[in-house]
Amino acid sequence: MKVKIIEDKTIEDNQINITVKSITPEIQKWIEELENKSIIGFKREKEYHIKVKNIIFFETDLNTVFAHTNDSYYETKYRLYELEEMLPNYFCRISKSSIINMKEISSLDSKITSSRTAYFHNSKKFTFISRKYFPILKEKLAERSY
Repeated sequence: MKVKIIEDKTIEDNQINITVKSITPEIQKWIEELENKSIIGFKREKEYHIKVKNIIFFETDLNTVFAHTNDSYYETKYRLYELEEMLPNYFCRISKSSIINMKEISSLDSKITSSRTAYFHNSKKFTFISRKYFPILKEKLAERSY
């Protein structure tokens, strides 16, 4: 397998495009390793390694960012702008204070006039989507191929 890296200063965001003739077991293993990425979270003075794919959303509360899973939450040392740069493309900013895992959305509700609510698979948790960010989320959901 050949790997070719081309630096292009004209693109706005860092992105990686991979072109393959077919997905071999070696490439599939590499993809799975990327998808099993984890971040460190803290709860009750203990350190946890949380798989990114298990996080349903991130939110800020004052100056702290929390990573929410279906049944718990963890404090992180990251800022939302740092998470935006490092998270896979199935995460999307939905407000000034939240980033959501689009794979975990079970439904969107619009009971509140100025914002919408996102609900998640296998969880009682929900979060609000601001009017400003909703069109971006809607576009990403329409083009999702995961």
